[in-house]
Amino acid sequence: MNKIAQTIDFHRFGLLVRKFIIENGRRFALQFGGMTLAMILVFVFDTYNSYQVTSGEKLVMAAIVTFIYGLVIASGMFRSMGRPVTALSTLTCPASQFEGFMLRWLIAVPLFLLWAYVSALIADVASWVCCSICDKEMVWIDWKSIFEITGYEWDSFDRFDSMILSFMSNFLFIQSFFLLGGIVWSRNHALKTFGALFVIWSVYMVCLLSVAALFINGQYFFNKTLPLGLLGMIGRIAGTLFNYLLTYMRFREAEVINRW
Repeated sequence: MNKIAQTIDFHRFGLLVRKFIIENGRRFALQFGGMTLAMILVFVFDTYNSYQVTSGEKLVMAAIVTFIYGLVIASGMFRSMGRPVTALSTLTCPASQFEGFMLRWLIAVPLFLLWAYVSALIADVASWVCCSICDKEMVWIDWKSIFEITGYEWDSFDRFDSMILSFMSNFLFIQSFFLLGGIVWSRNHALKTFGALFVIWSVYMVCLLSVAALFINGQYFFNKTLPLGLLGMIGRIAGTLFNYLLTYMRFREAEVINRW
């Protein structure tokens, strides 16, 4: 068996997906369904109590609900690692460590984001039903607006940005910490990760303000000599990939400990 087959095999991965869904399907159904229900309630409540809800307001509400549930689901992706894997389970459904990590990542990131989009569509329909009952004017979500470029200088990366790009880079970066915290902490994953992030953010803000003070002239204007938008984007992407690498390495260690 070559190294590629040892790392990933689609037939073996399919068996792992089936086993994982059977064991954790109810928990994920409750979590994903809870996000959809929360988004519907938020949309309907705001529609009922407002004269008219704009597309931008709906996008902000959907983003907030997605952000919260995305962090909670990510922090619990490795909950099953706390239970030792039996020899019978290993023999009946063998899988590589990469396949186990990739399965959890696919659920926590692309599948979750896809379901968040579907939930927003369902919540928008529920908002339309509420508008029809209350005889209000309905404003559907303008999904094209999230891809529109913000700013006017197309040759400057700092302004070559969009709502979806900004949301995805920030969401994936912060969520990667909760994925890492889910495998590092044995209990209270989300709470401990949030506390650690608060400490990191506090140190970051102190350092940022100290560095920013060096670029302030006598008129208290910020002399922008560096492409801060580009540096921030690169930093978030690098931080996300680095956290994924740390999570995978910690997952390998935890699986070996539980198996043997």
